[in-house]
Amino acid sequence: MSETQARTPFRDVQVWHEQAPDGIHAWEVRVGVPHAPPPPEGYPVLFMLDGNAVFDILAGQNVVPDVLVVGLGYQTTLTDPRVARAYDYTPALCSDRANFDPRIPERRAGGADLFLDWVLGTVRPRLARHFSVHAHRQGLYGHSYGGLFTLHALFDRPAAFDRHIAVSPSVWWNEQYILSRAAAFATRCLTPGGEATLPEGWGRQPHRLYLAAGGQEQWRPKPAEFVAGQMQARPEGIPTLPIICDMGQMLARVPGLAVDFRGFPECDHRAMLHASVPYALDCMLDW
Repeated sequence: MSETQARTPFRDVQVWHEQAPDGIHAWEVRVGVPHAPPPPEGYPVLFMLDGNAVFDILAGQNVVPDVLVVGLGYQTTLTDPRVARAYDYTPALCSDRANFDPRIPERRAGGADLFLDWVLGTVRPRLARHFSVHAHRQGLYGHSYGGLFTLHALFDRPAAFDRHIAVSPSVWWNEQYILSRAAAFATRCLTPGGEATLPEGWGRQPHRLYLAAGGQEQWRPKPAEFVAGQMQARPEGIPTLPIICDMGQMLARVPGLAVDFRGFPECDHRAMLHASVPYALDCMLDW
């Protein structure tokens, strides 16, 4: 990623909309095309969840990405992103009944596999038809619930992306579900005899997982409460950074997976979203 005085981060931004299969909310895809022409092998591609917020952040930070940035967001005139992402970014724990968000039960959950199917089966092929893209330099970035989704994608379909950038993932979600998934993933990548085995679909080039968290982040089991529009005082929570660091050390056992952890000491959860966008772009330069 390079700094510049250019008025916009991209040479061109293309946007398209699609109705989600549930018919309730509408997806928006923004494709930011770098100012530089594509290299001979095509642009590296970074799929970024919370695409609406990501593009707003990029517009205000005066940086120019060197990769094709694909913002996966929502058509906000038709969709409440808070409700939609609670569904799209969370795994289904029960296949025989509806899933709901553990902290806000009126919100549906469990749509991560459908969302991932759409990204891989619709968005990626469309990009390949319209842009020169590198088939083996593609990353996925997510923050908070998006970080949860990024880890789910790694554990469920490890060969789908070459770089996974999970920032401040929601480790608290459904009784630390993703930490259990991480342990299971690390375990199944080792044979009973203790010899390492690569996950299915991985080649010789190491895949990379980038984990990041803020030093001021705390894990609280319940969301903030508001009275007369004012957020009420909340009890101290559990620091998130050490939990995510420990998860990274566990996943470093996985053969063929290089794990990088970075702490942002001064950042809380909200600040991590802004800090992590340029960080994610820099991760895509490491090949």
